[in-house]
Formats: sequence, structure tokens, C-alpha cells
Amino acid sequence: MRWVSLCAVLGAALLAPAVNARPCQTRSTRTPSATHSPTLPISSIISVSTPISTPVSSDVSVSLSTPVSTDLSTPVGSTTTPTSTPTPEPTPVNLIQNGNFEGEDVSVWALRTVTIEEDAAKAASGSHYARFYLENESGAGGNHLNQTINGLDTSRLYRLSFSGAVFGLTDLGDATCEIQALANGDKKGAWPIRTIPVGSYSSYDTNFIADAEDFVLTFRIRCSGQNLVTLDFAVDDIVLRDIGTAPVSPV
Repeated sequence: MRWVSLCAVLGAALLAPAVNARPCQTRSTRTPSATHSPTLPISSIISVSTPISTPVSSDVSVSLSTPVSTDLSTPVGSTTTPTSTPTPEPTPVNLIQNGNFEGEDVSVWALRTVTIEEDAAKAASGSHYARFYLENESGAGGNHLNQTINGLDTSRLYRLSFSGAVFGLTDLGDATCEIQALANGDKKGAWPIRTIPVGSYSSYDTNFIADAEDFVLTFRIRCSGQNLVTLDFAVDDIVLRDIGTAPVSPV
């Protein structure tokens, strides 16, 4: 009996730790569903994450396609001054009154053995002209076409021009004839009369400085030689203009 009791004590001592121990838990194995993803640590997520690419803005292509001005003529920030149109110079005034003889008032001309004719076929322009006609005359210069010119400037240079032509039969013999322009009797120009071709106008001109503010302009025909001449000469489109400051004569 004592042996049985000893065995019972020893058995109880050996079983005591097993009784106090937690009972074993049965571990069930679960098959993860198709939609379940295992939770990974943050460090693992970072290491396997796919980088996200940021697309380049399309504004770059727009800005590059915009043309850049290469005009460097105007500085940045400067104000362009508008270019002014130059005022055209006024047309010089003809100081001769009724120089083409077309006006009704021909009294501005003083005539001496000179006539104002109306014939469009013989006029340089329009239908009127001044006719110098000599028939078997000496051509001493007695035929005058005069006009008084007022208000000139003695420091200015003037240009006198006109057109002249020979008509009809001409017989000068050995004489030489010329058309002359005078201011107060002072000869300002003289031009040999061209007898060929007949009926064709030539241009004549001369520049001069006025000796006075007012003077009488005279046209006349003057022939040299002893023989008599026959001459039919037309004058038209007489013009006198201011062409600028007179040149200074050297001292």
C-alpha cells in the first residue's frame, strides 16, 4: 500500500506541469481567395512599386512653334516716331502774264509791227501765237513784243524760256538774223534763228539776274548785213521763273 501511494504521489507531481500548460490549439489552413492580396511591409511596397512617369507638357511644342521676331531695328521699350511725308515744293510761278497768248486780254503786251495770230496749226500750244513778219525789210530791230514785269528780286536768278519757229518762205540773203530778249534795253539773250526745218518749234532759254525790281521785257528780231530779208517767225509759250538765289560774283 505504501508503494502504491508513493507511485501516486510521483505521478501527480509529473502531471502537474502538463495540467497548467495551455491546451494545444488546432491551426486551420485557409486557402486565400483570388481577390485577397497579402499585406506587405511598407519597405517591400516601396521596393517593388513601379515608378510613375510624368508626361511632358504639350505647351513646350506650342512655345517652340511660335516664331520669334528677328527685327532688331526697334529697341525693346522704345517708341517709334512716325515718318513725316515731306511737303512737295510748290510749282514755280510764271511771272509772264498771258505768255501763251490764249487769254482774252492781250493788252498786257505792247506790240510794234508784231501781231497776235489765231491759228492752231501754227501755235506751239493752244491756238494763238505772236507773229514777227518781215518782208523785204532790213531787220534792224524795229519790231517789238513788250511786257512790263514788276516785283522782281535783284538777289535772285531768273530763267526766261520760250518756243520759236519759222513759217513760210524765208529769204535772208547774206544776213544773219537772231531773236533777242532784252530787259530795259539790256540784252539778256540772243539766239540765231533756225530756218530749217520750216514749221518746227525750237526751245530757247537764258538765265539772268534782274538789274531792277521792275523792267520792260522786250522780244525783237535783229538781222546783220546790208540786204533786205523776208522772214515769218512765231513766238509762243513765254515763261519767266525764279530758279533760286543768284550766284555771288567773285571779288
